[in-house]
Amino acid sequence: MEDHVRLAPPWRGRYEDIVDQPAQAPSRADKAEKVFTLAIFAYSLIRVVPVWRGLEAGSVNPWVFLAIDLATAYPYAKAWPRMLRALVARRPRAAMLWALVLMSSFLAPYLYVAVAGEDVASWVWWILGAFVAVGVLSAGLRVRDAVRKPRHARDFPLFPPRRVESPG
Repeated sequence: MEDHVRLAPPWRGRYEDIVDQPAQAPSRADKAEKVFTLAIFAYSLIRVVPVWRGLEAGSVNPWVFLAIDLATAYPYAKAWPRMLRALVARRPRAAMLWALVLMSSFLAPYLYVAVAGEDVASWVWWILGAFVAVGVLSAGLRVRDAVRKPRHARDFPLFPPRRVESPG
């Protein structure tokens, strides 16, 4: 028996118009998005290592920091391609929504340290600040490249828009 996927949600058109189709193999964009998501999870795991002892010494629970970081890794990884697609497609409202998801998921672990930390060592803040600076710089470069180069969402090679074909 073949796997089937609904091509359109039921609220778009009549139910009779929605036809089950055989599932297609994952596209290049799907694979790139999965690799990107796994890389973000790995980065979250690695990022806590250099500051673990400093967080403990500053009365910050490093397990909670890691849990927040891992919990926000998925929305962060999913928001990136959607925000870039919205920017390329010149949809500012959608881009702002995804930028909000992106920034809140990026800053959540650092805000936890700022709120829970009573006496966090300055070297921990320097390392966390370096992570934030690198993240903001790379984000700015990605956004700049996405807005400057392609003129249509279909021209953005890493995360092209997904096509939903109409039945029949």
